[in-house]
Amino acid sequence: MSPISEEYRLVIGLKPKLVAIRDAANGTVSAYLAHPSLFALRIFVKQINKDLNDFNDTFARISHLLYGNTNDRITTSLAEMNMYSFHIFSQREKFSWIDREPIQPTDVESIIASLRNISSMIDTFALRGIDNLAQSIEQRDNPRAYNLSRSSSRSSRSIGSSTSSSSSRSSRSSPRYHSPIVSMSNRSEPPPVQRQNVLPLNLEDIVQSLSGLDILADAAANASGKKYRKTKVKRRRNIKATHRRPLVRDNSRKHRK
Repeated sequence: MSPISEEYRLVIGLKPKLVAIRDAANGTVSAYLAHPSLFALRIFVKQINKDLNDFNDTFARISHLLYGNTNDRITTSLAEMNMYSFHIFSQREKFSWIDREPIQPTDVESIIASLRNISSMIDTFALRGIDNLAQSIEQRDNPRAYNLSRSSSRSSRSIGSSTSSSSSRSSRSSPRYHSPIVSMSNRSEPPPVQRQNVLPLNLEDIVQSLSGLDILADAAANASGKKYRKTKVKRRRNIKATHRRPLVRDNSRKHRK
């Protein structure tokens, strides 16, 4: 594995600088619109101007290190970043004098518009250009590891998409997915309940059907005058005694002669 080059480290360090400049520009605009103050605006814009100068110096060093040690992809990415940097610094010219002169009320509108343009260009173009330049330098420094990492990421993405598509197809092919929807209005209502006629009871038929039961036998026995006495079963309650009666001795007073 080849060592990481100095220009790659510098390009990676440019991304947080661009993010800080974008956030500072957005925060400065919001703070001034909420509480207008020329003094506070000048302090914040001076810091943004300083950060932009630092970014310009770092990018110039990267371009110097890449001179004569590039390929087609690095050349294309570097040309894109040069274009984005040019547009950013063209907006910076509206407040490049802020270190020497104070802000006048007539300068506020142009400064606010310039800060918004810088934030928009960083968020839309410059951050993506930094990523492309860093990837192109990484591919030059270590092509084997770069291609392996890119192929593994592509395969993981393809596996995830294939599993999601197969699960969606299986869910569609399941019988539950194709089951017809039955509406409540199409259900057949049950037929109305019809009241049946009640037949009169015939006591003779009932007596004949119950002639083999013991009920009629008992009734016949009672009718003949035979009396049955109910036997009451006494259940013995087992009560645990709390104390026992002492045994009777022969020499007790009761048994003395």
